Amino acid sequence: MKLNTVVCGLVLLLAGFVGTGVAELLLYLPFEEGSGNSTQDKSGSGYVGTLNDGAVWVKGQLGSAIDFDGETGMITFDDHPNLRLPKDITLEAWVTVRNPSPIQFAAGIPYRDTRVWNNPWVGHQIGIEKKQFLSWLNIEGTNRQFPPFSEFKAENEIQPDNWYHIAMTFDGMARKSYLNGELIYNDNSIIGNTTFEGSPHFVVGSHSVHAPGEFFGGAVNEVALYNHVLTQDEIRSDMDGRLFVAVSPSGRLATTWANLKGKW
Repeated sequence: MKLNTVVCGLVLLLAGFVGTGVAELLLYLPFEEGSGNSTQDKSGSGYVGTLNDGAVWVKGQLGSAIDFDGETGMITFDDHPNLRLPKDITLEAWVTVRNPSPIQFAAGIPYRDTRVWNNPWVGHQIGIEKKQFLSWLNIEGTNRQFPPFSEFKAENEIQPDNWYHIAMTFDGMARKSYLNGELIYNDNSIIGNTTFEGSPHFVVGSHSVHAPGEFFGGAVNEVALYNHVLTQDEIRSDMDGRLFVAVSPSGRLATTWANLKGKW
């Protein structure tokens, strides 16, 4: 009886999210294929990523992952206007890196198709630099990195060859960074919408499809992009592979129900 009650409650809760459009998972890359030259987005959006040279399949924190050589490896996705998010964004992934010192981009949406120095170019991305988890947002035409170098903390240092869950959120005002589910940065000093130039595309393992650079030297797993700001509890749920989403991608609803059943 308890199980039936909980399952019914879960179904009603999920139905409520579908009806109200509280949150939408725009892109989800579990890398569940385990082999081949392409990977399928499981959010329902239908994006297909192409693995370039230097990107290989490995065991991940949750299932399979893609390891990047730090020189040429990346996954590229076609341009799509649905990726143009004015605000309310969550971008997250599991990552492990061999050398956490140089700047390297794990995943994100570049600001423009080509890279132009001394102009906003990074976009909306997550990565590693100086042994710290960093996020980048282009807000009202100006690139914003957070946390700033001046606020790096020793306790947040990224160690080589360890898995970390990294997540950033933005709601038009609050920029937040999470490391392994813990809030490590929260700033409300910049207000505005995120901005793009050209047609947005998504890339994993580099900062841009059309002008690649700052390649990621390590593995990436469980990449997710929402048009919604997740709470800390929701991010922690995602860390465990239980995505906060109304219609769970392939395999994830079954995982959620399996976890639920295990408690009764």
